[in-house]
Amino acid sequence: SNSGTDKTEVQSAIDELYSMSQNHCPENYECIKQYGKELLISKANDISVINYDDGNKSEMYTFYHASTDHANTLLDYRYIGNVPNNYISFNDETWRIIGVLDGKIKIIKDEPIGNLILDYKRNGVGSSIGYGSNDWTDAQLMYMLNPDSYSLNSGYKLDGNYIRDNKNNIIYQLNCIPAMVNTNASSYSCTTNNWKLNDKSLSEIEKTTWYLSGNDLLTISADTFYQRERGTRVYSGRQSLWEGNVGLLYPSDYLYTYAYGVDDVCYQNGDKCSSLQGGKPGNGWLYTGSDQWTITQFTMYGWYHIYISTYGGVSAHDARTARQVRPCVYLKSDVMLSGSGTEDDPYVIVK
Repeated sequence: SNSGTDKTEVQSAIDELYSMSQNHCPENYECIKQYGKELLISKANDISVINYDDGNKSEMYTFYHASTDHANTLLDYRYIGNVPNNYISFNDETWRIIGVLDGKIKIIKDEPIGNLILDYKRNGVGSSIGYGSNDWTDAQLMYMLNPDSYSLNSGYKLDGNYIRDNKNNIIYQLNCIPAMVNTNASSYSCTTNNWKLNDKSLSEIEKTTWYLSGNDLLTISADTFYQRERGTRVYSGRQSLWEGNVGLLYPSDYLYTYAYGVDDVCYQNGDKCSSLQGGKPGNGWLYTGSDQWTITQFTMYGWYHIYISTYGGVSAHDARTARQVRPCVYLKSDVMLSGSGTEDDPYVIVK
């Protein structure tokens, strides 16, 4: 198996999925033009490709995934290495295509929108235990990124511009960046959020199920991260699924960019992907050289969340620390694309 999963377990499903991906739009420009994901898949490497050549600008590679608690057997397509042709114009900004995952195109903003706290509700406010909460469904950053698609937890309410918990504590002010809030606070120290999706972009994305299951280990492979992200391992009281428009990358998204020999240290051990421990994180295109948040909780503590460190390793620390935020979304299945995906000729959504 290309991703480490036992191939015999999933072979029949993989063969069917691969046949569909190769034959759904054969030599049919109108069909390929109509569906962007078919255009991308039609350019993917053949399923027999098992190695990556250094500096290869080739298209997506295939990954087998066995079923998990929350996901069926899948054949995903991902861009790997550090120079893929995966640029896309979206929201009047430059974004990058992570791949065709769960049958949908997942994209990430190329440049971060800033260094932001994930959450800094103090102990006893909302779901916070300690220094902020690692519950994405209740995180201040989630509310900021999803002003049009958030849902309130049981007992919460929107009171004017404030979201309040079931004890009437202010936990977030609309249109603001995350900030520290205490119990019984009568106001929110608001710094205006200047980033959002425009109306056109909102019409091009799909509200999606995001997987929130986490880990209490970081010394695991891309495959193990993938399995656990789609499982039920959470800190007490947290949810393992969330429906929304805008999320963040998974640790597995990051580590899969090192597959097929790009860097075996990073692919097999998230913690050791750090350049201080023998990894070569610069070989993967999702590495930025700065701390960046993922969507995944660290389950040992209720205020620890997983992030990619400055040195490239998968790490975890409290949610109150500001780190790079790179929003992720899934495009609607009927979007049409034009362009070649290079930095000079990025894909453009034409429907």
